[in-house]
Amino acid sequence: MPRRLLKLLLSTSFLIAAFGEYSKVFAADVQIGGKPTEEYGYIEVDTPEKYVFSYARAPGSKTAFGVGITTPTQKMADNGLVVPTALFVDCKSKRASFNLMQELPAENAEKWSMETMMYQGTFFCQLHKKFLKHSHW
Repeated sequence: MPRRLLKLLLSTSFLIAAFGEYSKVFAADVQIGGKPTEEYGYIEVDTPEKYVFSYARAPGSKTAFGVGITTPTQKMADNGLVVPTALFVDCKSKRASFNLMQELPAENAEKWSMETMMYQGTFFCQLHKKFLKHSHW
């Protein structure tokens, strides 16, 4: 992942986390945090599993996003902080690149990783489209 994109993703995630916590809109088991827009925001999901998707749309695109994903199985850094999974996904073409930072099973780690990222990428795109009511893809 290009360094500039990673910096943008991390910076946006920290800003959203810092300023968006006090204003949440609840909808079933999904919480849209802060004042989400099509360009950036975060989505908390409790079912089928716990996820927090912090996202920022790529400049000049309506379908490409940098997404930080936090789950209960995230790896921890030496200082105790949770390390999120970084995902760059184009919701229209369904192409993605990622840096998976979740604990992996002992068997079939490569297959599990691909399936997990395909699922989480598709899930994010569906949630974004559903709750922000747009038709870009």
